[in-house]
Amino acid sequence: MTEVTPVTSDLSVGLSTDKAFYKPGEKVVFTADNALPAGTKVRYRLSGETVGEESVNGTGWTWQPDTWQRFTVRKMARM
Repeated sequence: MTEVTPVTSDLSVGLSTDKAFYKPGEKVVFTADNALPAGTKVRYRLSGETVGEESVNGTGWTWQPDTWQRFTVRKMARM
């Protein structure tokens, strides 16, 4: 039997978008300043309610919101 040692780490990644404002129908392009590990989940929130969630990895991805209001984006990494 192999002994398993738990490993924890803190992940700090800055996120940016290609624009400050978007017109209705435009995709949002996100860029992370460091590569996100496989299994990272991103949640899109509007007024405290989750309106979308997806798995991302690497340093960039796009998102097409259903509505054009002020959103909050949070990342959660599974390590």
